[in-house]
Amino acid sequence: MRWLDLLSALPVAMCLACSGSAPRVAPTGEPPMPETAASDFADLVLRARRVVTLDEVLDRRPRPPEALAIRDGRIVWVGARAEADRFVGPSTRVVDAPGGTVVPGLVDAHAHLTSLGRSLSEPDLSTARSVDEAIERLRAAVPEGDG
Repeated sequence: MRWLDLLSALPVAMCLACSGSAPRVAPTGEPPMPETAASDFADLVLRARRVVTLDEVLDRRPRPPEALAIRDGRIVWVGARAEADRFVGPSTRVVDAPGGTVVPGLVDAHAHLTSLGRSLSEPDLSTARSVDEAIERLRAAVPEGDG
């Protein structure tokens, strides 16, 4: 597996790890999974032309997943569009995008520490309203005797 592949799979892996178990996957070409109890209704069901899971086995099937169900902020099921209906209850939000593709979201929380440190040690000119004000701030930032 390439480094970039591993990095792109991380958000899905993190989501699955947080859920305590992998989502149920409806097997294609096999009998439908058992009926869903009322407590198994999803908060959100997404139905699309394709759901990209970043799971090589699922994404390379002759018919890749077309829907997913989310409960309490976690993916609980991935499978065929027609089988997603059993996760729809009275308060389930359903998003239909028949020509769309659902892809994992990337959450990118990072900082460039070197740039942050540098910005904290330099005068802030971003709010200067004029060249004269910028020059004044620069002069004020130079310690006495260094000018």
